[in-house]
Amino acid sequence: NSDPLNVTVCSNACNPITQSGCPTGMGCVARHATAGDYTDCIYQGTSLDGDTCVTRADCMEGSTCVESGGVSTCRSYCSVGDDSTCDVGELCRSLSNDITIGAVEYGICR
Repeated sequence: NSDPLNVTVCSNACNPITQSGCPTGMGCVARHATAGDYTDCIYQGTSLDGDTCVTRADCMEGSTCVESGGVSTCRSYCSVGDDSTCDVGELCRSLSNDITIGAVEYGICR
């Protein structure tokens, strides 16, 4: 179809927290969209949680790039309301753009 507004979007049914459902070498990320939040598989980098980043692709699998106070750092995904997937002393916080897929609200450990 040559109509630029008639775009088909595909997603991958993967889990950002457990990193299951993506091909080897790719990580699962959660994405916010007005038509409905979804997950997708992307090639990710090696930056650890707490390292500075420019995009989510800079961060290791299981993490995303978030901005706070003018600085962007990698942070692990978690399920809001369940701090057990975060490191000791961290809590699962909502993202600025809430991402909810099914019954899970994805957040980041901070």
